[in-house]
Amino acid sequence: MGGTQKKKKTGENDKFRKNTITALIVIALILALSIGIKTNILYTGFAAVKVGNVSYSAADYNFHFYNAYYQTYSNIQNYYGESASSILDTKKPLDQQKYSDTQTWADYFKETAINNLQQIAILSSAANSANYKLPDEAKNTVNSTIDGYKQTYKNNGYATLDSFLEMNFGKGMTEKLFRKNLENQLLASYYYKHLISSKTYTNEELDAYYNQNKDKLDTVTYRQYFISGAADESKGIDSATAMANAKAAAEKIAAARSEAEFNTLVYQSAPADSREKYKDGEGTLLKNQKVSSFYSGNKDWLIDSKRVKGDTTVVQTDSGCYVLYYVSRGDNSYNTKKVRHILVQVDDFKDTAKAEEALKKAQDILNQWKNGDRTEDSFANLAKENSADNGSEGGYYEVYRGQMVKEFEDWCFDTVRKAGDTGIVKTDYGYHIMYFIGDGELYRYTLAREDKKTSEYNSWYESQKNTFTVKETFFMRYGKKS
Repeated sequence: MGGTQKKKKTGENDKFRKNTITALIVIALILALSIGIKTNILYTGFAAVKVGNVSYSAADYNFHFYNAYYQTYSNIQNYYGESASSILDTKKPLDQQKYSDTQTWADYFKETAINNLQQIAILSSAANSANYKLPDEAKNTVNSTIDGYKQTYKNNGYATLDSFLEMNFGKGMTEKLFRKNLENQLLASYYYKHLISSKTYTNEELDAYYNQNKDKLDTVTYRQYFISGAADESKGIDSATAMANAKAAAEKIAAARSEAEFNTLVYQSAPADSREKYKDGEGTLLKNQKVSSFYSGNKDWLIDSKRVKGDTTVVQTDSGCYVLYYVSRGDNSYNTKKVRHILVQVDDFKDTAKAEEALKKAQDILNQWKNGDRTEDSFANLAKENSADNGSEGGYYEVYRGQMVKEFEDWCFDTVRKAGDTGIVKTDYGYHIMYFIGDGELYRYTLAREDKKTSEYNSWYESQKNTFTVKETFFMRYGKKS
């Protein structure tokens, strides 16, 4: 009996001790959380996303969320200008704006951020395993980016750089954390380039790969005209009638038995306000088009091996009808052309005074080169100093068919062209001072190489995703949501 009472008392003491320890843990947790709220530890001290065995805090996640947001809005603004806010309104919560039928903009940026974290985890881990180090060029990019923020935070009314970064990239962001994320991002990017550039293949391998993937790599020349099937309430035409009219008009054009007849029928069918576009046939012609550029509903017909010149078809869509005229298919067995150019831009050729001034400037620049040492290097330097084309280094391009406007391309691929040739070519962009370097490699090798590299990388990357699975934790609630 006494033994039983003693045992009961001991059990009560154990229960008391357990309750005391639990209470102390709760108090400690409350204190830790209260301290965390003040020190941002909830944003930086715990894993919000785990990718394999790599952990990312809520602040790390927010860095990529905001990056995706800023980059996307910049692209929209550059393309749509003042209409950008109708697509992505910076003054409205992101979770209250539709990106697609199934996603809000908040959903889209979250998905992008997590995909970026997974990609960085995979590539950074591979880079570290290969002992690959961040190049000095990338380190300089990190430093210049941070220096840029340092030069602007005071002008924006912030007392410290950290407070400025936190406002722009979320709570917990500091210069140190910002640097870490930039470095990880660039390490992944540079290692990806390293993986891609290190791949080499023989011409035999490239030929074999190309022939196995002809339907993806070949180009097609064809004519295409689209007839809208949209209702016109002002004329009393409902959608069903409009679509029937569009199909009938398309089938009439598809009855053409030559390119000339096709062009004539298109010209006659075109609305009066756009008819001029189709007068010479150029408005319907699509030369050397890659399969990736096709409207999906036209693809199977265009790449069908049974296609011959003169074949036509009508493809109906939800909004109207395409009428197609097949011309030819190419296997890209031609050499690219290496050139440099200097663009003297002309905004409006109707302003004859400015157009003449631009032509004179082009001639003066070409004469300056001719009066010098007449080398490719001196031409490249003149391009850096004078060209309105900022998309190339020293005006250099390796031109393939279908890449440039017609006049530019015609000059490059002229059969009389030889190394060292120069000239001035007029296009809708202005006057191009041309310098011909010579032939490049077979374009089919270029296409096969790039596609093979991408295909092999994608296969490797997908295999890595099995190890680097993504898991969100309790602390993801501190990630950006709207």
